[in-house]
This record gives sequence, structure tokens and C-alpha cells, in this order.
Amino acid sequence: MTEAWRDRERVRELLREYAGHRKPEVKEELAALHLNLVRFLAGKFAGRGESLEDLVQVGSLGLVKALDRYDPDRGNEFTTYATPTIVGEIKRHFRDKG
Repeated sequence: MTEAWRDRERVRELLREYAGHRKPEVKEELAALHLNLVRFLAGKFAGRGESLEDLVQVGSLGLVKALDRYDPDRGNEFTTYATPTIVGEIKRHFRDKG
């Protein structure tokens, strides 16, 4: 089994655990594991008058919302589910600020 496969299985296990028990420490670990996704998506909006750090912070709020709403029993990947929520938060930030 490859390293990436074990990591993916670990994330799925954590997502199931969080969906069942809502433990804050599991949520923190999941957020840390997906911070690169937030940075990547925020980077697409960089150079539009906001610092990258601010956009990552706004995107992190979207990540937290996605973690709270995600249902692992539906069978879709978390990153597929979370991406529109994160991007939506960033776009909403620009809409509300401008």
C-alpha cells in the first residue's frame, strides 16, 4: 500500500469519526490536513487587492463550514465537496468587501 493511499484512508477514517462524534481535536486535525487545498484555492484569487494570508483565512472559514456539513455516507470525496464551499466563501468576501 502506498503512502498516499494510507493518507487518503486516514482522512476518510477521520471524516467518519468527526461525522459521528464531532470531536474538536478531530476537526482540528482535518482542517490542518486540508490547509494546502485552501492555500491553493486562495492563490487563484491572489492579486485582486487582498493579501494571500487574508484569503487563506477566509477560505479556512469555508473549510470549517464544509467539515461541519460533510456527510461521508453520501460517497463523494471531501475535497470535491469542500472546494465549492471554500471558493464561495472567498467570492463572498470580495462581494461583501467591494
